[in-house]
Amino acid sequence: MNKICDTQIPQTDLLLSFRLFSNNGVSYFGPSEIECTFHSSMIDRVDRHVRILTDFLSKSGCRVASHFCGINSDKDYLKELWNNVKREEKLIRGDGLNLKKINGDSFLFQDSSYRVFWPSFESFIQEYATSCKIGWFVFDVPLAMEQQRSIIKARPDILKARLQSIIVPNHERICISIDNSESSSIDGNWRRITESLVSILSISEKVEV
Repeated sequence: MNKICDTQIPQTDLLLSFRLFSNNGVSYFGPSEIECTFHSSMIDRVDRHVRILTDFLSKSGCRVASHFCGINSDKDYLKELWNNVKREEKLIRGDGLNLKKINGDSFLFQDSSYRVFWPSFESFIQEYATSCKIGWFVFDVPLAMEQQRSIIKARPDILKARLQSIIVPNHERICISIDNSESSSIDGNWRRITESLVSILSISEKVEV
């Protein structure tokens, strides 16, 4: 496993990183694998806020590459998460930790020099809890869907989100990121984005006559 994989959020380049999952609900991030995209067997690992969107995109010929919806959690939840992160640190430094990629493939994360990014629970609370309010969703739209891609990029105001994009083989990779600063905003933000993307991607391509 590449040693730069870690639990740090936010990632420095959302378009070029991918997410892996442990059985304890801890997420890890590594360098991009362009062809590593969502498989239906992993639907239970997809954040509930974007399950409908993930299913729709997959059925529409698009590919979901990575996501993290953001969380607003109380201290008890974060303490449990921190305990799992520290417990898994020992496994990674020893025999290794079994993770799942978004395409369903298993992966052994083993690195004797691995260290959790945060030195203490207190720093975890201060940095992780704040940065976790930023959610993102990365998906690939086929280059043939030119009209839909143009609308998405031309109207970020419709999504009320920050957009980034790059060209990958046969697709354009689009990253949508939003700030869930208010505790009640996560559901509403992703519902709006889901409805907007379903509407845009359902548009039929214009036929020249």
